[in-house]
This record gives sequence, C-alpha cells and structure tokens, in this order.
Amino acid sequence: MFRSLILSSVKLSSAYAQFRLGTRRVSATGTICDHHCNVVHLRVLPSCIDRFLSPLRFLPGALRRMLQSRWPEWFLPTNIVLKREKVGWEEEFDNENMIYQRLGPIQGSIVPICYGEAECQATETTGTRALVLSDVGGISLHEDAAGGLDTDHVEAMLLEALRQLTSLGVGHGDGKLDNYRLVGNKDRIMVIDFDSSYIIEKEDPEYTARHDARFATQRYWLVHGGKKPSMML
Repeated sequence: MFRSLILSSVKLSSAYAQFRLGTRRVSATGTICDHHCNVVHLRVLPSCIDRFLSPLRFLPGALRRMLQSRWPEWFLPTNIVLKREKVGWEEEFDNENMIYQRLGPIQGSIVPICYGEAECQATETTGTRALVLSDVGGISLHEDAAGGLDTDHVEAMLLEALRQLTSLGVGHGDGKLDNYRLVGNKDRIMVIDFDSSYIIEKEDPEYTARHDARFATQRYWLVHGGKKPSMML
C-alpha cells in the first residue's frame, strides 16, 4: 500500500510504502522522485524478524552470498529504490527486469543491484509490479553540482562504464544525463534506467559504447559548458 503527502515547499512527496518481495513483507518510508513519480527512494523499517536474522550478515562470505542469492529480501540494505511499473509500460518493465539479469556480473559496481521483483498496490499511474534496487547515491550528470568537470574526463568515465555494459551484450539506449550517476569522489559513473536498453546483435560493442559516451558528453557540455568536447558527434 502507498500513501503520499504532497509537501507544498518542495517538489518531493513523502511516502510510506509496503510491498512484498519474495517471502518478506517490507515496510519503508522515503520520498517520491519529483520527475519520475514511479520511482521511490526508501529507507527500510526493521522488523522483529529482521533483528532476529541480523546475525546472518556476519556469516562467512561464501555462505552469506549463497543465502543472499536465494533470499535477497532478507539482506536488503537500509536505503533502497522502488521502481514501480508505469501503466502502459508493461513491456518496458519486463525488458528492464531482463536487462538487470543480464547485467548480473556488474551489479553493485557499474549498475544498481536488483534484489528482485516486488508486488505492491497499484495506483492511478503505476501497476502492481516493482523492481527493488540498491540506491547508488551520488549525483546525476545533469545536476549543477556535477558541473565543472573536464569533458575529456567525463567521456572517459562514461566510456569505462558503458564498455562494461556492452561487454555483456547490452546497449544502454537512453542517453539522458539523469541516467548517469557521478559517485565516489566524482571519479566514477554508474548507469541507471534500463527500460529502453537492448541486446546488442549486429553492431560493434565498442562502437556502441563510444557513441553513447560521446553523445552523453556532448549533452554534458551543452548543459554545463566548459571545454568543448574533443570529439563531437
């Protein structure tokens, strides 16, 4: 169930959410993204069962990973993102779910971790399905705080991330700056939003990565200015 209260002073909505993921019913509070109303940034509320299971996090690595892969719902971090299926976007939701499975080897390093598909209450604009994702933090390349970087450095970071996608046969397919998160000490980029992504079949993976990196770098320069990119499209 979702309940939201619109705050008049900001463009965010506070949200209380309950959803089912696997064997767990999760309760959380957080905020609804102002420009993507189907995306909710949440803080998981611990339950009595969570406290009972908390020692599992201190198990030896191999055993913990085995349990986590089988029951990810009991190993959720405190901060997560709930990306709900938009009405009329069923195919895009299925596509993003499939892409996350394909990108399993780079989840947590280049793309968010996908903990699975959850069931939640439908709203006027969203369906009953949602993806539970890790919150990668950072800032988008579109935000003012991301300005001032050397465009060659931006392109290099983008290319490094996008090569990881194309090495697994995935083209990102959505070059909006909001989909690239600047993390760490502004020295690394993580990629989000895969409902428009696709499996590379005929095109060269390296060309796809370079093209997407240059396209996003050009957008970065148009938004933030600075040195003109060395290789414009």
